[in-house]
Amino acid sequence: VNESMPLYIWKRIKKLMNKKKINIPKSKVLILGYTFKENCPDIRNTKVQDLINYINKDLCHVDIYDPWINKKDLPILKSINFINNIKTKEYDCIIIAVAHKAFFGMGDKRILSYSKKNRVIFDIKNVLKDNSLDGRL
Repeated sequence: VNESMPLYIWKRIKKLMNKKKINIPKSKVLILGYTFKENCPDIRNTKVQDLINYINKDLCHVDIYDPWINKKDLPILKSINFINNIKTKEYDCIIIAVAHKAFFGMGDKRILSYSKKNRVIFDIKNVLKDNSLDGRL
């Protein structure tokens, strides 16, 4: 993902949220994946942080779930809200940012269970089937 992609992605997601009349400043966003690439704990050069920064500017609450995050990296990532368990029916927006095998293993139904009824699902890495999505790259 190049330098301009995080902003481009967030603008596309905001358009989808506005179309569904989701109040962006009070919304809860779940990002699946933080690491630089799939199935690897390396966080250097991750563009997910840039995406989080844009989302935070719009006053959204952001949770990050990434089973590959190394616990030793958490002190340097203290400003990010990493979660270990995802609540069901909690999120206005879910962004699949990294194609970890664990996310493929969850399947569409489980990932969708984390969202509210009126929600936006945006898949950057083609993890979900098209009929489950509002947008993808």
